[in-house]
Amino acid sequence: MGPVIEGFASLPAIPVGSSSERLPYDDDALEAIGREFGRPVTLASFRVGVAPVYRIEIPVIGEAAVPGAAAASQSGTSERLVITVTLWTSLGRVDATGPGTSVVATGIIAVDLVRGVEAIFRHPGGSVTITHNGRIMVRTGAQPHGLNGRTEGVHQE
Repeated sequence: MGPVIEGFASLPAIPVGSSSERLPYDDDALEAIGREFGRPVTLASFRVGVAPVYRIEIPVIGEAAVPGAAAASQSGTSERLVITVTLWTSLGRVDATGPGTSVVATGIIAVDLVRGVEAIFRHPGGSVTITHNGRIMVRTGAQPHGLNGRTEGVHQE
């Protein structure tokens, strides 16, 4: 049985048999997050009060991930595109910044690590997903009551 996470019941269930792992979003999850992306989680150059803040940089892979990347590569620009994920575990906050995108999510209580695919930072009203190829996705809004990712009770005409 996995760790007990306050507010856990409000999160969608991990499918049985999946290669996902759910961890409480705290300092103890940082090593697993870094391992999932094969990148170091480092201390940020700033703190929140006395609490440390962490960062991980993830390369953006594929021109389709970033508008204008094809033009930059044709112009000979050798700039490497990355997203920076700032992990404020003491505040339950995640910031993700990349080319043309900035996302801030608060109330994070858990992180789902989907092996070789992504990390999903979850809060009761949604999530921020960071993929291995450097994409940032945001899901907002409450899950329909009682559905928990399933479709029973949904009627279409």
